[in-house]
Amino acid sequence: MNYDLWEYETNNRIGVFETLEDALAFVRELLAENGSEYAEFLSLGSEDNNGWPGLIAEGLTLASLAGDR
Repeated sequence: MNYDLWEYETNNRIGVFETLEDALAFVRELLAENGSEYAEFLSLGSEDNNGWPGLIAEGLTLASLAGDR
């Protein structure tokens, strides 16, 4: 399973991670560098081994999940 981090403003995938913990750590880094408002532009999803996508969290929910409130 892969975890994909997307930025809505540019519509680009800005990271691919093997673990949820790695993805959330990167989100924390981004929010520390850019401010917590930046979370509004972020979306974290996953793709299972069969290629099926799924949304984990976005925006403020993602910030909260990452531990940056």
